[in-house]
Amino acid sequence: MSRLLRTLLLTVGFTTTSVAQTSQFDTRGMTGFPASPFGAFTIAHADVDGDGDVDVYVCYSNITSSYAHALYLGDGQGGFTQASSFPTQLPEAIDSVFGDFDGDGDQDLVLAAGKGVYLENDGKGGFTDATATRLPPSSVDSWVVESADLDGDNDLDLVMGELGFFGSGGLFCLRNDGTGKFTRAVQLFSSAIAKVQVGDINGDKRPDIFAQTPILNKPYLFIATGAFAWADQTATNWPTVPSDATASELADWDKDGDLDFVYTPSGSAAKPAVCLNDGKGVFSATISMSNVTLRKPVGIAVFDADEDGDVDVVFGEWDGDAQLILQLSKSSVSNPVALGVGKINQLHCADVDQDGDVDLVLDHAIAPSPIKYELVLMLNHQRQVHAATDPMIGATWQLDSWSLAPTARYVVNFLSLDKLAKRVATPLGFLGLDPAKSVALLPIVMDSTATKATQMLAIPNTTSLRGLGLHCQGLVIPRNAPAASKLTNVWSMTIR
Repeated sequence: MSRLLRTLLLTVGFTTTSVAQTSQFDTRGMTGFPASPFGAFTIAHADVDGDGDVDVYVCYSNITSSYAHALYLGDGQGGFTQASSFPTQLPEAIDSVFGDFDGDGDQDLVLAAGKGVYLENDGKGGFTDATATRLPPSSVDSWVVESADLDGDNDLDLVMGELGFFGSGGLFCLRNDGTGKFTRAVQLFSSAIAKVQVGDINGDKRPDIFAQTPILNKPYLFIATGAFAWADQTATNWPTVPSDATASELADWDKDGDLDFVYTPSGSAAKPAVCLNDGKGVFSATISMSNVTLRKPVGIAVFDADEDGDVDVVFGEWDGDAQLILQLSKSSVSNPVALGVGKINQLHCADVDQDGDVDLVLDHAIAPSPIKYELVLMLNHQRQVHAATDPMIGATWQLDSWSLAPTARYVVNFLSLDKLAKRVATPLGFLGLDPAKSVALLPIVMDSTATKATQMLAIPNTTSLRGLGLHCQGLVIPRNAPAASKLTNVWSMTIR
């Protein structure tokens, strides 16, 4: 440990804990996402520049005539800077997917834009349009795109849905030759498709395809019968309801190892539900979330928000808010909790700060006339360390830690004047500080009802500290299960 760090830690004040008052998610408005007159049509994320941090692609559109593409480079703790070199002379994108399609170790980007767009990554987050040599020609506009290894040859293939005039279009599977060059191999459907999901639905380790049409979101289920071969088994495997699933996602709701169907119909008083899979790809039993009513739902994200071993769901409402619904049992859910964002246009989930819990990126309307939108980041408080202000020499500095685990636990925060250039994956999560250059603060003891702890540090009045970077990462240790300990995010500041 350096002499400067020892000087910094001359005085550590008292540690206090508070009772459970913290919500699951916390809004971070100052992220670097600008307000826009257009809503987000599609959001995708990946580490595009190889620095270990999550980056975000967005296509904005006002639906009628104007649109814009943007790539935001993440700093690892929830801040983003728009990349200046991202291509802008592209058709409007309705959907998008990142993937290492050419096998060179970086994340390329395929857009359901125009007749399809392939953007090749140079490994540093610089993208060039390589559509002419990578994607086959099409006469109908693409509308949705998903990636998966469809034939088991260890490269990513594509499923693309097209939507043209008067319901024209289709659902196509594109084969990757391993270098990122695609050929149109199979057509599964000959009419317009607006949503696609890929997963092993019947437990045979093959990728099945679930698709929905734009008219009433009618579902179609294609079960894999071989490499690049599928059979339409909608009539035999799909229940008579739902006929309308405006927002839906495949997820293992009942923890039996297969993919169920979580959805909500459209409307001003929509009741979400779950269609259960019998493990062989037959959907029948339906669980209704009878205590939940949604106002014009527009989006869905299904993930384990509170890390209790089952999946939860966030629904976006156009006439309401983002609603968090926690699963209590296979057949019951909590009452919805509004996240306080307001009118939702688009929602997307990703572990933005690499602390092992899932965060939310929400596009919402912030002004009615003329309408204006804003992307907002909501960080999950399951494990989180954060300081509202930079430390100042000669002043007392506050460091906050959150932990929403429902058991008694310890939190140990570590400070360092250095952080790793790229976080290292460990059994505890992503390590962001060099242990040899870090020092532990006094442990925090949190009982089963506490959610937040505050540590007060007296920063010495030493001018040589001014301008130094100060980095913090915590370790949350369950008192009865220390083997389940996990690292928090890394929070970086500058001493003023």
